[in-house]
Amino acid sequence: MVIARLSRLRGQGMEQESRERLVGKATRLFSERGFHLVSVEEIVGGSDELRIAMHRHFPRKEDLVQAVLEQRSDDILDSIARRLEEIPDPAGKIKGVFDWHDDWFRTPGFAGCLFERALSEFGVHTKGISDVALRYRSTLKRQMAEMLRMLIPQAHAVRLALTYAMLLHGAGAAAQAHGNPEELVHDAWQAAKLLLDKTRQP
Repeated sequence: MVIARLSRLRGQGMEQESRERLVGKATRLFSERGFHLVSVEEIVGGSDELRIAMHRHFPRKEDLVQAVLEQRSDDILDSIARRLEEIPDPAGKIKGVFDWHDDWFRTPGFAGCLFERALSEFGVHTKGISDVALRYRSTLKRQMAEMLRMLIPQAHAVRLALTYAMLLHGAGAAAQAHGNPEELVHDAWQAAKLLLDKTRQP
């Protein structure tokens, strides 16, 4: 009985590893070429392991896309949270969000934001996919608003967080289009800081 249970747990672990491999490979291909241009056949790549994982976990390609976005959202938000852990003051944390994006945009092979690409290719009516993309957007804005509330009134914080999100989105789009992100986030942060300083004036 114990051996059977250990065997079952080992099988579950291998199944989870196969799922993670599938999501990881799909993430890379979707990031490089978009969602619609990448086929399921290309993702599984002749691997029986990945084909079984696809059949078992993702009945449709859209289900895999949703899983990719969910994992990407978790990874980004966790990474930002770790970056901000050691920053004590709210203004420093906000700059930390911009610095995190600066590092991301400088990553070799940066191909733009996967969430924006998903909304562009699928629109807002493919519910599972658009829900994840929009939730990522709103989570990032909410987190910045919470930091800003420590510095300015709530109503101003919400509006300014939306503006900050647009600045970061614009910087990311420019980095993807022109491939020279060196000054983009710096300029975005200078604009963000100017707006914050102006809002904090009595």
